[in-house]
Amino acid sequence: MSDYLFPALQKYYSALNSLERFNKEANFFDNISALDSFFSEYRNVTFVLQKSIAHTDYKTIYEKNREEYLSSCRWMIDKRNETTKEHPFQLVKQIDILVFFPFAGMHVLSKTFSVENDVKLSDLLDDLKSFFVSVNPNEIFFSSEFSFYDKTSKEDVYEKIIDGIHSMSSFLKAMYKEVGEHSKLSDMIIEKISKLKFSQIPRDMYLINDYVYYPQKNKFERAERYAMIMHSGDKRDRVRIPLSNFNRHPLYSKMGDDYFNKFVLMNVVIGTTNLMPTFMIVFSDSTFELDSFNGGLKTTIYRKVNEVATRIAKEDIVAVYFMMTYTMLPLKEEYLQMTSKERLALSNDDVLTFMEVTITLSERECYFEQTKIQDRKYIFNQIFNHASSLNIGKMNMRPIVEAFKAKSIE
Repeated sequence: MSDYLFPALQKYYSALNSLERFNKEANFFDNISALDSFFSEYRNVTFVLQKSIAHTDYKTIYEKNREEYLSSCRWMIDKRNETTKEHPFQLVKQIDILVFFPFAGMHVLSKTFSVENDVKLSDLLDDLKSFFVSVNPNEIFFSSEFSFYDKTSKEDVYEKIIDGIHSMSSFLKAMYKEVGEHSKLSDMIIEKISKLKFSQIPRDMYLINDYVYYPQKNKFERAERYAMIMHSGDKRDRVRIPLSNFNRHPLYSKMGDDYFNKFVLMNVVIGTTNLMPTFMIVFSDSTFELDSFNGGLKTTIYRKVNEVATRIAKEDIVAVYFMMTYTMLPLKEEYLQMTSKERLALSNDDVLTFMEVTITLSERECYFEQTKIQDRKYIFNQIFNHASSLNIGKMNMRPIVEAFKAKSIE
């Protein structure tokens, strides 16, 4: 059987494989090399495919699919021409440092670098130590966010590459389906392509680091993060789910349009307080997103809350539900001098807490104590008798409350 697609698939694999060498904290020489290789091999995908089908009846199919899927990839072609004929890719790196508090976030630094003036992130953080101490002598929660730009076009390199990968993947899938002549080699290389990581990791997981700095120990700790990822086709778009999907289960359908209670029930029936923090974001078109994550540090939670607050100003969000577990301690002055991890070690009194804030500025909160969370009677009593205001989560949800307030007066 003819194998028209394998040469193109091999080139596509080579292109994607070169991106596996790209790392936000790597030096410019290595990252530019990875990008140069990517652009060259990406462009070669269509070159070799044209040659492969030159004397077949598939030329018409190729032209149709190229127009449909690759017409928006002009930037990728221009970069290939530049990097093979004129100069290496002109990469610009930007690093932003944001400090977080339980109730807010603060942008404290933004610097751009090129191959001529690069610095290591560790050196940049060392320079901020005195500032961190002035913010909090016990612990400082902060994030470093990387962005990469093309010096010439000012385009966001990461976003352009992700769009290009999505377009090429869709093009090759269409060709694979319509040509219909598959081989063992093609299937093997497709399997290898599916295991490459660059395009499968969400932007924030790939380009953002969450930290805590302990001034008294002069120690930085970086969060080891993980998340529940929901895909939409080949592109890692946020997946919107119809609210009506809840009603497929008889128990949820009996709860009417109270989707906050449905969100609570969906999670509390698992019967444990040891759950990943989760946002359910509801939109005006009666759809929602779920975002479950963890990072081992409070920084990740604070950052995610502030990111949702930023989205409220830009998107058609009408309600935000948030679930997280709080560890409760009595209010003692000595605890205030401890780090959050030191306080955490002193108590096992966990409370699974659900919070709601809406565009009409209504609030609700529902909590479940660890020792009672498997008591069905207790669960349903809590669900249908929760507070009509935030209490446990009031401080953490402040950015979201303020974002909805600002939107309501626009």
